[in-house]
Amino acid sequence: RDKNGWTILHYAATRDDKTHAERILDAGADINAKATNGDTPLHIAVRAGKDEAVSLLLSKGADLDAANADGDTALGIAVKMKREYTARLIAEEMQKRPQPDIKPFPLQVFKPGAPHQP
Repeated sequence: RDKNGWTILHYAATRDDKTHAERILDAGADINAKATNGDTPLHIAVRAGKDEAVSLLLSKGADLDAANADGDTALGIAVKMKREYTARLIAEEMQKRPQPDIKPFPLQVFKPGAPHQP
C-alpha cells in the first residue's frame, strides 16, 4: 500500500487494462481493499471513467454497497459525476445479485379510509 492506502489494484482500476487487473485479482488481491479515504478499486474505476475496469470488478464480485469516508458508493459517485453508462452497469449488476435483507412491503398499508391492519 502507498501512503494513501492504495493497492496495486487501485492503480490498475485507473486504467482500462483488463488483463493486468485480472492478473492482480488472480494473484489474490483484495477486490474490496479500502484506501485511507475508504475508496475501493471500484470507486476509483468509476471516478476515473474506466468502464472496462468497472465491468471487470463487477464481474469479479466487487462490493456494491461499500461506502467511502464521504458515504459515497460507486453508484453514488457515478450518478454525481453524471456517468450514465457506468451507473447503468452498476444498477444492472445490483439487480442480478440477491438482496437477502430486503423484505416484501405491502403497498396498501396506507389506503385512505381503510382500517389499520397489522
